[in-house]
Amino acid sequence: MTEKELRDVDVYLKVFHEDDGLLTPATLNAYASFRPKPEFVQATLKAMEDANWITRARGAQFLGIAKSSDDDGLISANLWAQGEACLLKLLQDSEQRVRVDAALALGSVAPTIANAKAALPILCTIADHPLTSEYELRDVANALSRFAHLIPDEIVRIAPTFLTHSDSEVVSNYLFGIAQCGTFATPLVPQIRSLARSRDADIKMYAKKTLELLGVKKTLFVRLFGW
Repeated sequence: MTEKELRDVDVYLKVFHEDDGLLTPATLNAYASFRPKPEFVQATLKAMEDANWITRARGAQFLGIAKSSDDDGLISANLWAQGEACLLKLLQDSEQRVRVDAALALGSVAPTIANAKAALPILCTIADHPLTSEYELRDVANALSRFAHLIPDEIVRIAPTFLTHSDSEVVSNYLFGIAQCGTFATPLVPQIRSLARSRDADIKMYAKKTLELLGVKKTLFVRLFGW
C-alpha cells in the first residue's frame, strides 16, 4: 500500500476504537455502506485482531456490511479471502457476541457449505445457552437464515427452537431462512400455517410470505377462513 493508503487505514481504524455511544456505529456504517474502500476493509481486518472484544465484534460486523455494499466490486477477492479467514477464526472467540457477529458476517462474505457447517454448531450452542439474550437470538436466527439455502435439512431440524420463541423478531428472522429450504420445509408447513394465523402482525405476515415462497397452495378452507 502507498503511504496515503496506510494513513487512511489508520484513520478508519481509530473509529473502531472510539467509544462514544451511537456515533461510532453510525460513522462506521457510513464508511461500510456507501461504496466501501479497500482501506476500510483493511481496517476491519486489523480490528478483528484487536485485544478489545468490542473492536473485534465491530470489525466482523462492518466487514459483513461492506461486503453487502460492494456493488461495484472495488474490493479485491484477496481481501475478501483474508476477511473470511479472520471470521472463521472469530467463530472460536472467547466472547459470545463476537462469535455471533462473525457468523453473521460470514453469511455475507463467504456463504459456502463448509462455512455454514462451521458456523452451525456454534450458533446452536449459543441458541441453547440459558443466558443468551433475545437480541442475540435474533441475530443467531438471522445468521442461520443466511446459510439456509446451503444446509436446509439442518435449518428444518432445529426450527422448533426458533419458531416457538416468544419474541416475534426471532420467529420472523428464522422464517426468512425456512422460506429458502424448498421441499425440506414440508414437515413444517402445519406449524407455519398456524403462525400465519398469529395475532402478531409481523409473524402473521412473514408466515404467509413463507408459505407463498414454499409454493404451498391454498385449500378452499384457507381461501374462506385464512391460513
